[in-house]
Amino acid sequence: LLKAEEEARFKAEAKLKVESEARRQAEEARRKAEEEIGRKVEEEARIKSELNARLKAEEDACLEAETRLKVESEARFQAEKARRKAEKEILQKVKEEIRLTAELNARLKAEEEARLEAEAKLKLEVEARLQAEESRRRADEEAKQRFEEEVRRRLEIELSKKVKTEVDAGGAASHVGKITSPQEFIAPEQDYAAKSYPDGSSYMGEIQDGKPEGQGIMKYNDSSKYVGEWNAGKRSGQGSMTLSDGSTYIGQWKDDLKEGNGTMTMANGRKYIGDWKDDLYDGQGTETFPDGMRYNGDYKAGKFHGKGSLLLPDGKKYNGEFQFGLSTGQGVMNYPNGDRYDGEFKNNKFHGWGTLVLADGKRYTGQLENGLPHGTGVMILADGRTFDGVFKNGKFVGNR
Repeated sequence: LLKAEEEARFKAEAKLKVESEARRQAEEARRKAEEEIGRKVEEEARIKSELNARLKAEEDACLEAETRLKVESEARFQAEKARRKAEKEILQKVKEEIRLTAELNARLKAEEEARLEAEAKLKLEVEARLQAEESRRRADEEAKQRFEEEVRRRLEIELSKKVKTEVDAGGAASHVGKITSPQEFIAPEQDYAAKSYPDGSSYMGEIQDGKPEGQGIMKYNDSSKYVGEWNAGKRSGQGSMTLSDGSTYIGQWKDDLKEGNGTMTMANGRKYIGDWKDDLYDGQGTETFPDGMRYNGDYKAGKFHGKGSLLLPDGKKYNGEFQFGLSTGQGVMNYPNGDRYDGEFKNNKFHGWGTLVLADGKRYTGQLENGLPHGTGVMILADGRTFDGVFKNGKFVGNR
């Protein structure tokens, strides 16, 4: 019985041990299952959070895309509206351009006729002025010769009287010494005298207080000669100057400077007829050059300045405004081949707004820079094609 009980007890303990192991394993499996469920819950929460974030981002992106699409649609609508408006304006501009072209042709024709008439009138005026100046120059030359002869004659008479007086007084020897002396000889009680200077210059004519005053002739040490009026020892009034190289000036003077109206003829053939100030061309004048170039118009400080007409040696003609020797301002340039430009200039180049008409039929109206179309403008080719838009360095780059 004890053995049976012991076996039963062993069996019960073995069964209990098996049950305990089974419960332990079941507990371990439950714990693992709970951990797995916890991980899955966390993963599900993470996935849900990511999904919500993605859905929100996609929703924001959709809203942004819808807004952008709406803006683009509005922009396309406005662009289409602007395009229709631009097309309408272009059509109006084309019509206006046709009208302006007709008006421009009429204006160019009228200006060409006026220019030809003005050139003919100017040519007659220049020729008349040149003839008058030549007549005046000849008259001045004759008057200068007569004056020199009169001065010499009167000086000889005065000197003869002086010599006779001194001879009568017994001073002939001292008088001869004075005349042959290299120093100056002056008859103080007379209006006319001869005077020599240490630098080799010599004067013959009227003198007051030891200085040339009135009419007189001065021969300078460089072989140049002045014949004319003096004031306080300076050339002032009407007079003529002949330089050592053969150049001559006949006209008015003030304080040893050319001032007033006068004619300068250079030894190389260059000639100026007109106004002077401070020894420079200043005022209205006409200048001709040995190479055939001719200018008639305004001067300032010796340069073309103001309005004038310039004929170049190659046949080009410019009528318009100048600044300090350069064509700057409004003007018209005509070329021998028939090309013509009417508009603004800067430093001898087309610059600003103008119209260029070529002999081959091309026409451009618009902005120019450094002699080339640059900016907005309209170019009409000989075959009728029209380019209305923006130009850069002479090339068409696009519509307005």
